[in-house]
Amino acid sequence: MENRIAVVTGGLSGIGKAICEVLEAQNYKVYILSRSNLEKKNNVIVCDVSKSEQVKKAFEELKAQVNKIDVLVNSAGFGGIGALELCEEELIRKMYDTNVFGTIFVIQQALPLMNRGSKIFNISSMQSLAPVPFKSIYSSSKAAVTNLTYALRIELAEAGISVCCMCPGDIKTNFTKNRIGEIKTNERYGDKIEKCVNWQDNREDKRSDVKVVKKAFLKQLKRKNCKPLVIMPFKYKVINLYSRLVSTKTYLKSIKKMFIKK
Repeated sequence: MENRIAVVTGGLSGIGKAICEVLEAQNYKVYILSRSNLEKKNNVIVCDVSKSEQVKKAFEELKAQVNKIDVLVNSAGFGGIGALELCEEELIRKMYDTNVFGTIFVIQQALPLMNRGSKIFNISSMQSLAPVPFKSIYSSSKAAVTNLTYALRIELAEAGISVCCMCPGDIKTNFTKNRIGEIKTNERYGDKIEKCVNWQDNREDKRSDVKVVKKAFLKQLKRKNCKPLVIMPFKYKVINLYSRLVSTKTYLKSIKKMFIKK
């Protein structure tokens, strides 16, 4: 029990921090990959996961302390807003570099230390299943994470390594506050972008407590073979089911009605 090792990216805040708390409560020794370590914690390895060389260096440091990884959680993520045609290349690349390439780089370095019975959790987003207007880059980057997880699960099935995609909906964390991007517009969009973003941001009281993520994660952690997809909280399971029962055209009309304000 005391020898179980977990590695969590983005584990100093938000969902990543909550997951670290669950792992520590289950007697895992948790190592965190983070872009900074202002509190000088001993279990934090400073690393920008979007930089492959930094990831390699971080795992060299990690391998000096451990010889296996039982659980890997890719929680580091980055969000941005804006109409696709108006998004700056720097913002687009930053989202893909962190959300997609960061996940890939970490998995590549972690797998040589993972054996039968170990688990990989990739924290995606409900927006990978229900894409949101004016968050097209973020939604598509998380869709890449979701499909990467599915393919990886198949690749590692015979090796006995379980891979799970966790898709939380709106959760009360600092993610929205830390999101960057200017609300640029033109004649095509008018004030629709600002109205859509403000409507989402003003629903803070509707967001679910991070406890729902902790509960869902703990349940999968205890399973011998975790589920391929975990959606939380429950209302987003209903939305996902609805997307499967109606035509894509009808589903997208529903999304438009919800997010595009007159």
